[in-house]
Amino acid sequence: MVDNNVMIEMRCCWRECLLLKVMDAMSSLGLDSHMVQSSTSANGILQLTIKSKFKGSGSASVGVIRQKLRRILARS
Repeated sequence: MVDNNVMIEMRCCWRECLLLKVMDAMSSLGLDSHMVQSSTSANGILQLTIKSKFKGSGSASVGVIRQKLRRILARS
């Protein structure tokens, strides 16, 4: 995280609606995504890069963002 800019890079097992849930979580944290790049490999690994900015003056910490993403990934 630099200033109000956030870049998220992650690799995980692909599952249906995962990208939608990640994007929804980012929005709920006040992040406005302006670049999303995703790909899925032949063995079912999702690679995701998101570049975002915080909306307004408030911002979530790196720890809060990680915790939210881990919760999403833990749910199967």
